[in-house]
Amino acid sequence: MKESRSMKERKDYLFCKMSIMESIEDEFSIRGLSISHRSERELMVISDFFNYLRSFLDHSDAFYSTILPMLQVETLGKMTMVGAEGGLSTEGFWLHSGYGRYYTRRVDEEGLPYEETEDFCKPGKVEQMPVNSDLNLQLARGAVIIPLPKEYFECLKLNAFDLEKQDFLEKRKIGKMKPRERYQEFLSFFGVEIEQYFAVKHIASYLAMQPSFLSRLRGENFKRQSK
Repeated sequence: MKESRSMKERKDYLFCKMSIMESIEDEFSIRGLSISHRSERELMVISDFFNYLRSFLDHSDAFYSTILPMLQVETLGKMTMVGAEGGLSTEGFWLHSGYGRYYTRRVDEEGLPYEETEDFCKPGKVEQMPVNSDLNLQLARGAVIIPLPKEYFECLKLNAFDLEKQDFLEKRKIGKMKPRERYQEFLSFFGVEIEQYFAVKHIASYLAMQPSFLSRLRGENFKRQSK
């Protein structure tokens, strides 16, 4: 009986998935890292985090063996505030997937409250909450993170600003562009997926434009992509 295309694709997917997991498990085993209590998902997230650290930190396998038990993977089931009462209590985190938004609470000329978006977090980056700041941080539902309390930053010898300095400079450059170019560069930098996580008004606030104008730009984008 001839194998259907969908069945073959499913087998190829499972084979690829098993190969990736075997590769990750082999790497952890070779480096002497205990993974007995870790789920498949956790192993993949932690492996990505270790690769991130290795891209700029020159540490021995013993170092990674030491920090492995400290690391926990969390998947957020709802929009979550970081550092707020009833929210996620941590000084920082590594964002594996999903997005976050930094904002401040303001009051307009009529005395009405509103939120001003100051920045966004994108996947594959370390974020560290500023000390004594009026910034609020909101993580989108479904975000996958590794929380990094203050002592973790000290142990890992991490400084979020130093790590992401190039990103900071890139964001400043985007802010100086003309509106249409600014929006396109925003999507290029953060990824088009970010629009699925936050309201138009929050993205418009970050881009310093009216929500109605941003909606028009998004409409123009959609028309171009539909041709």
